[in-house]
Amino acid sequence: MTKPITKKLAPSAITADPRAQARATMQESVVADYAELLASGVAMPPLIAFDDGDKVWLADGFHRHAAAIEAGLEEIAVEVRPGSLRDAILHGAGANAAHGLRRTHDDKRAAVSMLLADDEWARWADREIARRCGVHHELVGRLRAEASGGNRQMDTRTVERGGVVFEQRLRSIPKDEPDAVDIDAPAPGVSNVVPLVHRSLTA
Repeated sequence: MTKPITKKLAPSAITADPRAQARATMQESVVADYAELLASGVAMPPLIAFDDGDKVWLADGFHRHAAAIEAGLEEIAVEVRPGSLRDAILHGAGANAAHGLRRTHDDKRAAVSMLLADDEWARWADREIARRCGVHHELVGRLRAEASGGNRQMDTRTVERGGVVFEQRLRSIPKDEPDAVDIDAPAPGVSNVVPLVHRSLTA
């Protein structure tokens, strides 16, 4: 696997696609403060971006990137990883969960909604989406219910166990029940699930 490389890039060489921006809004006051710090020579953590061979997609550091442009910097430190826009979007969903500008509740909702709006990622279990976004799984369940007219559970979910990704069928449940029951779960020590795909969830 190719390791990330930290290097200096011109801000204009980095594509800040709004689809990978998980925050509800950009805070212009924060951009202005960061621009002042960068212009005075203060070092800030590198941006994180994904390079698909054609474009370098920004995944983490939208405020710092905007600040670098506002400050007129010719280059900024970027941790470049191999990957596509989708990799940037997925990474961006969990960016700033434990560092950087503290996320608001709207930011968390925006990150979860970003994954629920995707045909593939929306099939992930609530807990997997929550893990990716750095939020509680109950928030994912509530937002899924809002998007589906009150149904917190789907007929099937894409789940991962031991590095194997497969479809898990769920029974239909009343809205007032907290969780679905997996009717296809194997008995202890017995595997009766046929894997659909052998791949990493980060692919």
